[in-house]
Amino acid sequence: MRLEGKSGRRRDRRNASREKVRLVAGTRLPATRAAVQRHGSVQFRFDLPIFPGSRQDPKIAAKRAARAAVAAEREATLRQHAAMLESDLAEHERLANAVRRQREVLLPLAREKVELAMAAWRGGKGSLSEVAAAQGLAVV
Repeated sequence: MRLEGKSGRRRDRRNASREKVRLVAGTRLPATRAAVQRHGSVQFRFDLPIFPGSRQDPKIAAKRAARAAVAAEREATLRQHAAMLESDLAEHERLANAVRRQREVLLPLAREKVELAMAAWRGGKGSLSEVAAAQGLAVV
């Protein structure tokens, strides 16, 4: 079977396929090189497990040491936060006890003092300034 090429000459199928392969092989590499030059290049590198004692073991040991340091730092931070939380909870408990004491003991005593000062003032034995002072303590 004969084919006609772009140049107008006739050739048979076998010669056409050889020429096509030559054309493809000849034009493909420069196009690939141009694409690589235009877009950059990629390089892969990996270590072979040859002489692992001198090449890989130190890297592995360094990574393990770094991981252990991060774990130790994390544990220290957790302990510090737990101590801060415990301290804050103790402070909260102390303040809650102080408020409870104010409500249960000191406020009733202050109210009683106001009532006694009012009774003394009504009876003519106390002054109005003592009543005002007693009311000031009851408010605080």
